[in-house]
Amino acid sequence: MTLKYYTYLAREYAKFGTEEYVEAREYFRNLLAGRDWCVVPTPDFDTWDAAPGELLLDSGITSAKIAGAEKRLGVSKNVILIAAAMLALREYCGKTAIRVNFLTSNRMESWLRNTVGLVFKIFPVAADLNLIPTGEALLREVSRQVTECFANSVCNYSTEENIPLRDALLINFLFGTDAESEMQEFDAKDIPLANEGHVAAAARFDIYVEDRSGSVQMLADYQKNAYRPGSAKKFMDMLVGHLTALVQAD
Repeated sequence: MTLKYYTYLAREYAKFGTEEYVEAREYFRNLLAGRDWCVVPTPDFDTWDAAPGELLLDSGITSAKIAGAEKRLGVSKNVILIAAAMLALREYCGKTAIRVNFLTSNRMESWLRNTVGLVFKIFPVAADLNLIPTGEALLREVSRQVTECFANSVCNYSTEENIPLRDALLINFLFGTDAESEMQEFDAKDIPLANEGHVAAAARFDIYVEDRSGSVQMLADYQKNAYRPGSAKKFMDMLVGHLTALVQAD
């Protein structure tokens, strides 16, 4: 079944204020309450200048290795990447209360799979890494929270007031997508854009992870005027290091 985008919006609006929605909202508020979370690589400069920076890295990890780690560890590739990002933030910032956001397509329900429009949602994962002694334990905790986020997805965490969001590192997964092949049936036209490949950085640091020809590529979009030259590369190298260690762990 395919419905129009406005039908999706109407259904979302109808959920607001219901008992289910309130309970889901409380889940997110309780998860994030009472801590000064480390949410991005510590900026070198106190500015919110939205001038964008971009850094593309080949992680050196194959998609096959990621798939093998999923099977061996019993968690999804998303969980592995979130855990790696949390470990990288701890190493870079020297803090242990870590929060990151992840983006989901939000197309779990069958009627949404063919609905045209932006239906994605953003959810948080947060933990005190001092209380999580091993990488395996962190993977289990991240997996639990990701499952809880989907269970409470009736609440659009990303638009809720009094729930911090926009300052946090965002992990965006592009695994299994092939936009070019999926667009072949449409009469698409290229529209040239100024500063192509960049967007104004609404948040300090966003990371996009993609499977490109069997290799895991990472793109960082960040506020370049908040960081010294080389700082973004330093953090991304840490992220790749932790991802590699998790993928290779027994």
